[in-house]
This record gives sequence, structure tokens and C-alpha cells, in this order.
Amino acid sequence: MADRLRDRSFTLDSDLQLSVRNQPLLCQRLLRHVPSKRLVFRGEYRNTPVIIKLFVHKKRAKVHWQRELDGAQRLLDKKILTPAIIFAGRTDEGIEVLIFEYIQGESLAQFWNTSSYADKLEKLKACMQVLTQHHKAALAHQDLHYANFYLAQSGEVYTLDGEEVKSFSRPLNINARLKNLAVFLAQSFDIKPADYPLLLDCYAQLNALDLNDQETFFLKLIKHHQNWRIKHYLKKIFRDCTDVVTGKNVTGKSVTQKSTDSENRSYGFLLRREYDSPQIRALLQNPEHYFNADTSVFLKQGNTCTVKRVNLGNEELVIKRYNPKGAAYELSHKGRMSRARKSWKNAHLLQFMGIATPAPVAVVEHNNTLGKRRSYFITCYQPGEDSWTYFCSERHNEQTKHCVAQSILNILDKLAQYRITHGDLKGSNFIIHQEQVYLIDLDAMKQHPWQRGFKQQQQKDHKRFLKNWDKKACYQHWKEFFNLSWLSRQISNQRS
Repeated sequence: MADRLRDRSFTLDSDLQLSVRNQPLLCQRLLRHVPSKRLVFRGEYRNTPVIIKLFVHKKRAKVHWQRELDGAQRLLDKKILTPAIIFAGRTDEGIEVLIFEYIQGESLAQFWNTSSYADKLEKLKACMQVLTQHHKAALAHQDLHYANFYLAQSGEVYTLDGEEVKSFSRPLNINARLKNLAVFLAQSFDIKPADYPLLLDCYAQLNALDLNDQETFFLKLIKHHQNWRIKHYLKKIFRDCTDVVTGKNVTGKSVTQKSTDSENRSYGFLLRREYDSPQIRALLQNPEHYFNADTSVFLKQGNTCTVKRVNLGNEELVIKRYNPKGAAYELSHKGRMSRARKSWKNAHLLQFMGIATPAPVAVVEHNNTLGKRRSYFITCYQPGEDSWTYFCSERHNEQTKHCVAQSILNILDKLAQYRITHGDLKGSNFIIHQEQVYLIDLDAMKQHPWQRGFKQQQQKDHKRFLKNWDKKACYQHWKEFFNLSWLSRQISNQRS
């Protein structure tokens, strides 16, 4: 049983039946799976809804179980809201288990994805009270992502994941408190910079502290932790993990191993695990077959890349093929990240920051003996119309167009906040669908380490963006709108 639960590919097709003290323990819904370490289920014990945590690590299951138990007990001892422990021990099958009470509600992460910005701010203020309780009790949660804060239907906020609760001998000092608070607020890229001081002031009032002189330090801490999270995440998406499957040649051969096919001697791929299927594996093995199918539709045909929409079962996908540039180019760029991998990286970066872009599905690179020969970036198809078409269309009223224009500016603002430039801000790279703006064509996008290099490239982005609105008379209003908005924001940023 434990070996099955450790398997990364474990799925819950039907209720998992275990027993505790000869009483049935039903695991009915898998909530979280950390491969080879732990599984979290919603289930039933003694005819009561419960949350079940199973610890399945081959050597350290008992250690993980003990840490979780100790952390939950610390929270309970300090009168900090956390689900009550119903049972702590082993199942009759010999698996370390903790059973917690089930509370009606949703996590802060779930709430975050469906709520207005004003409601999000209110919940963050409620979480300031919870963090205040932690700090006064000499506790610091080490994993402050929003899934670890649970919003009960009663309106109370519960702390989850006791394994990550660290205890200190005395209440936290100011610097430790600010660092912990900054880590919490760095979990989201949606918070407007102007609201960070307001949340800091909320925390200061709850703790009767004067933190006005700490504001600059606090904002730097948030930016530091956000950049760390980006860096950590962008490493993760290039290795085999919970979200990504990696492979070197589906037939089992090494990427460097030769094949009789001179065009496709070897290949490697990165694939989002939720899209993994026999059909997608066949596509990765021979993308040209799907690319050249009669049912495929050209979206873009150029010298450096070709883009087509293809059908794969019930899925509509977009394949962007980066065409080879010749042997000299391949040799000079050998060892560098391919354009397809850059698009994969940048699509995940945008999603991580809350900027809409077509969902990345896979990258596949077919190589010959000279190195990368041809690479493909595969995404879900995103319906919609480009911004050139949208802003000249009479099907959309002026108020809706202004909302969309504001969304475009918000995207550019967020990119600038993290020193990111797109590299090709032409109108066709903004897709609008149901008033949602999607940014595409990401292989030239770059996050700059230094402000000087960012400013130089941002000016090029700005110039290219405004050039969009020179083509037709119907664009003139929007050129003035974007130009004035951009200038006013630059002046505001300089003053702040």
C-alpha cells in the first residue's frame, strides 16, 4: 500500500479504504500529493467528514509526521485557530497518519482566484491579525503560501501545515517580524505597490508599533522575496517535478544517441503533467506530422518561425516551430537556451506573475549532430482578436475599449516593476478575448538584472508599442491615450 502511495503517478480513481483501530477510514478526494512524501485527502472517519494526512516517505515518514503533529499542537497550545487533531498515530496498515477536523470554507488561495481586489485586501488585513498572533506567541510559519491560510465560513482564519511552524524562545523582534510579513505578502504579484504601506500600517496598529521608518526596508524585503520566488520557480519548470514531465526521446534512447532518421536523430521534451497523454506523446515524437496535417491552420508564416493551430483529439493546440537558421548559427548558439525554451520559461513567468498568456503545454527539441536543429513550443489555443482589430471594431463600445486599454497598461506596468521587457510589442501580440488581455510571442522577452539595461530596452518597447497606432485614423485616439497614460505613470514613478 505505502509503495503505491509513494508513486508520483498515484491517482484516486475510487475511495481509498484504510482503517484506524478497526474503524474504516475513507480517503475520498485527493487534495494534495507531494510525491514520495505525503498525501492529503478529504475523507470520512466514524461517519464524520475529516482531513486525512498520510506520511509515506520510505525513511523519514515518522519524522515528517512528528513535525506536523508538534506544529499543530503548538498552534493549539497558543490558542491560534487550526483544525483540531482527531487522531495521531498509524493506520492498521502501518502508515503514519494525522486526522484533522474538517471545516467548511476555502483556502485563501482559492478565494484569491475568484474575488475582487477590494475583497482580497480585506482578507489580507484579516491575515495580519493571524500573523500578529503567531509573532506574539513566538511562532513563525516558514511556508506562507496562501493555501496554508483557511477561510472558514464563519469568517475566521485558520492556520494550516503545522510542520512548517517554527517555535522561538521569545517573541519575534521587529526585523524577524518584518521579514516574515514580507514573505507572506510576496506570495502574490497582484498587490498594488501603493497598498504595501497600508498593509504594513495595519500590522503596526495591531501590534501598537511605529513602523514608518521601516517602510523602505520593508518594500525592499518584499521585492527581494518576490525575485527569489521567480528565480526558484523558473528553475523548477526545467526539471521533473509535480507540474512538469521531462524526457529524452520517447523511444528510450539518449538525446545524444543517433537514429537512422537524419532529420530527427534525437529529441528531448518538457511537458506539463496535466496534459500528459498518449496523444501528446505522439505529437512530441513527430510534431511535423501534425504540423503538416491537412486540418492544421496557418496563424503565422515567417522566415524564423511558423505558427499553426492543430487539433489533437478534443484539444485545440498552437504549435510554434522555430525554423533552423543555418549551420553557422547553430554552432555559434550551441549550448544556449533555444527560442522554444525561452518561450516556455517566459510563459511560466507571466502565469506566475498573474499575467494572462496562452497556457504552455510542452517544448520539444529535435537535434542533429550539430546541436539544436529545430524546436517547437506548444500552447493551448487562445481564441480572440488582436488589439489592432479590437480597437477599430465597432462591435465594442468605448467604455469596454477603455477598460481593455487600461488592462494593457497594467500589464506593461507589472512588467516594468520587475524589469521585464517584451522585445516586440506590436499590436498582434496582444490577444483580447471577453475583455481579457493575453500577451503572446514571448521568445524575445527578458528580465534584466540591471536598471540601466532595462531602461534602454524599455524605450525600444515603448517606441514599438506606440508605432502600433500610426496605421489607421481609428487608432489616433488610442495613440494619444497610451502616450499620455505612459507619460503620467513615468512622472508618478519618478516622484515616488
